[in-house]
Amino acid sequence: MDLGKLMNKHLTRYFDPSKTIPEETLQQLLGFLRSTPSSTNVQPNHFYVLATPEGKERLAANLGERFQDNSEKILNASHTVILTTRADLPGGHLQAVFDKERADGRFPDPAKQARWESMTRDFLNLRNYGYKDLNHWMEKQTYLAMGLTMT
Repeated sequence: MDLGKLMNKHLTRYFDPSKTIPEETLQQLLGFLRSTPSSTNVQPNHFYVLATPEGKERLAANLGERFQDNSEKILNASHTVILTTRADLPGGHLQAVFDKERADGRFPDPAKQARWESMTRDFLNLRNYGYKDLNHWMEKQTYLAMGLTMT
């Protein structure tokens, strides 16, 4: 990895509407975004990609007064990625994560998988009922995905 490129990066403030992110590059970026880590692998976020003029116009029209300065960036960008955090963490979501981990063979030993699931539930219960900061914790997971993707 060439850390010099990372350290000397140029952050774009304005986008050239005549340029488009190639589909292969976009798919690589989205693949990376989907694979960003989250604590306990709970993945409490959703990602939306706006690529059509209509979608970007709809977002720009609903920014509100405080963020209206961003509308030009949204309209001129090839794609706009919106990262959102879940409002809650229902058991069905957690079960889907566990089912996927099993299907992927993350823990070949069923006892280790069961222990992992128990530890994850305990951790989330602590966040939800002990610290009462589950939503804040989930937001941090989304920021982690955003930061890694921006890098």
